[in-house]
Amino acid sequence: YDVGNLKVSADNGVTWTLVYPFGGYDGINSSTSYPSPCAWNEEAFTGTSTTVVRDCFDLTEYVGQTILVKLDLGTDSWPTSDLGWYIKWVKLGGEEQSPVQNSTWGAIKAMYR
Repeated sequence: YDVGNLKVSADNGVTWTLVYPFGGYDGINSSTSYPSPCAWNEEAFTGTSTTVVRDCFDLTEYVGQTILVKLDLGTDSWPTSDLGWYIKWVKLGGEEQSPVQNSTWGAIKAMYR
């Protein structure tokens, strides 16, 4: 019942557009038992994976615009399993990459405590 997908807004968060990965999403959570409001009935990554899933999203239609990117995660409340979506890295850019700030995993986790 856990789902995650990527959305982009070019109007400062007023509207959001679902962006599809090159490899495609693997399902839709349409469960009425455990609905996930932020990704309800949308294509998304679903289920369980014991390995890193790597994919790319084409954002070329937004080149030259200021955009917001969000990773929507919806999960059930099953308390005995690992919940969530572990994101190892995000890279924006093409041949000329966007500048990023180096950080440690501990520093990133500390921002959300």
